[in-house]
Amino acid sequence: MFKKIRQGLNQRKVQIFLLFLVVAFLLRSVSKLSEEYTKQSTFWISYSSQPDSIRILPSTRDQVPVRLKGSGFTFLAYSLNPKAIKLDLSDVNFRNNTYYVPSSAFEGQIRDQLSGSMQLLDVGIDTLFIECIAVIEKEVPVEVRGSYSATQNHLIDGPVKILPKTVTLVGPRTEIDTIKKVRTLAVEHLDLTEDFNFKEELIVPENLLHTTISPSQVEITGTVYKFSEKLIDVPVTVLNVPAGMEIKTFPEQVQVLCRAKLDRLKTLTASDFTVSADYNTVQKEQLLQVSIQEQPKDIPSAQLLDTHLEFILRRL
Repeated sequence: MFKKIRQGLNQRKVQIFLLFLVVAFLLRSVSKLSEEYTKQSTFWISYSSQPDSIRILPSTRDQVPVRLKGSGFTFLAYSLNPKAIKLDLSDVNFRNNTYYVPSSAFEGQIRDQLSGSMQLLDVGIDTLFIECIAVIEKEVPVEVRGSYSATQNHLIDGPVKILPKTVTLVGPRTEIDTIKKVRTLAVEHLDLTEDFNFKEELIVPENLLHTTISPSQVEITGTVYKFSEKLIDVPVTVLNVPAGMEIKTFPEQVQVLCRAKLDRLKTLTASDFTVSADYNTVQKEQLLQVSIQEQPKDIPSAQLLDTHLEFILRRL
């Protein structure tokens, strides 16, 4: 029994000793962290407000060596969350085809972004050179490459609409000088039954390595409606009939199948169409080929039911 008591006391002494050891270590660490140190370090940097006439290249320096003074606590916090400095390039210098920022210009920006407990002693470089290329701005139209079609007994009202109709390219003159238009991806949207609004990505040509397109996508919209049909008898006009001859077609009128909104079909007449055949194109089968020459622009679909006609040619 006494042996167990002695063992318990010894374990308690060990635990108390370890506790004091940990407390002593923490107090010493706090004391050390409270002291000030001078240390070489590195700041990550990003750039903002660069002139519109240049584009910064990835090869530009993204770190700056610095010498700092601060407490151990400050350096510990920085090691856990490295500081990123944003440099304003609105006043970047240009000489001998080179953009640069002297240390006197960016040291102040770094100091302004440091916490009050950290002091910047000096920067490890005298000049920050900016790797960049000159760029220009160009506006080009958007060409729709996708396919949009309505389901059975439906039509799309007019051509699809593009918003915006043009996009802006910003890049080197050598890359964008020859670009005349930008195309959308060739996406198919079939069997549409209702009005639509699709966001379509733009194709970026492979040679545009340093060029941006804004915006990078456009909206394609359209109105879908259920159409009605109407048959209209339209007389045929024959062109280039030989002199001293007259021609009679069978039949003299052809039927045009029109598809459109019901309200528009109600006002549609034969005089809205011109259907003709050219005698010079008579084929071996002695048939006239008929085609629609004129039709209202707001009629999306007009189709001849007969495209070839028999005829009789006789002297006057």
